[in-house]
Amino acid sequence: MVTVSAPGKLMFFGEHAAVYGVPCIALAINQRLYCTVKKRQDGKIIFNFPDLELKNYEYRPGSNDRRVCFIARAILNTLGDPYSHGGFEVETRSEMKKGVGTSSGCVVSLIVALNELFKLNLSKEQMFHIAYKTVLDVQGKGSGYDVATSLYGGFIKYLKGQIPQELGCPRDLLLVMGHTNIKADTVELIDRVAKKKDHYPHFFNEVLWLTKQCVDEAEISLENDDLEGIADMMNFVHGLLNGMGVSHPKLEELIFASRKAGALGAKLSGAGGGDCMIALVTPETKDSVMSAIKEHGGIPLEIKVSEGARVESCD
Repeated sequence: MVTVSAPGKLMFFGEHAAVYGVPCIALAINQRLYCTVKKRQDGKIIFNFPDLELKNYEYRPGSNDRRVCFIARAILNTLGDPYSHGGFEVETRSEMKKGVGTSSGCVVSLIVALNELFKLNLSKEQMFHIAYKTVLDVQGKGSGYDVATSLYGGFIKYLKGQIPQELGCPRDLLLVMGHTNIKADTVELIDRVAKKKDHYPHFFNEVLWLTKQCVDEAEISLENDDLEGIADMMNFVHGLLNGMGVSHPKLEELIFASRKAGALGAKLSGAGGGDCMIALVTPETKDSVMSAIKEHGGIPLEIKVSEGARVESCD
């Protein structure tokens, strides 16, 4: 039996532009998903996912059940023949809020657990490519930053389909997340942006260029512990995302409430359309920003940078 945990993720800079080959900056956060895989003697593959109210769910090849699509595809991509190593049971337990990488955490933790349990000797790079293929197989599109962040952890700079580059984390970086409690549809939002790209190609290319400048400036600011520079780029890039049409009234409410309460910078994080925003705060303003998020109907959480996927136990 093997238990592996993987962290949630937040996009810091580069939302949507990452799909089109612009580098992005992301971080793994202190909310983890735990995946336990143990062998079975009856040859069956069973899923137990309490968060989805699935108990003793038997895997069937070719099933189109959306509730298990990521897990089923990850098994197929990792093992080839799902039954090549006999039966096994998969159980997950999550600390994560929606919108911070539940699906990517599931995929990454399962691949690492299968690698450990069945002694597949896969490298981290191989596991990343399996995880990214799984995302593409299920969603049809995506940059892969979510599985890269969950697998490698920490602060990363990531370019679509490539192994991420580790970045340092400023000593005084203090982030607060505000969750809207509104579930976003990532694929629909990616499609929405793609339509705007097709309709306004020249304008969209300028937006991509500006986003890349924000990413580059943010990287320099991160390296130099320049919180003001980071905050400026957060506010700037949020304006670009809002212009793309991927924000949401509740996100805007939480972002402006955070800034008014003393946040140095605030922006949506991820695909937009709901889910969450992040704010850069100081020790003096952290509590007031978290209170403002709560007063405006959001769910506040102090963010800490976390390590990537790890084996918790192996019996």
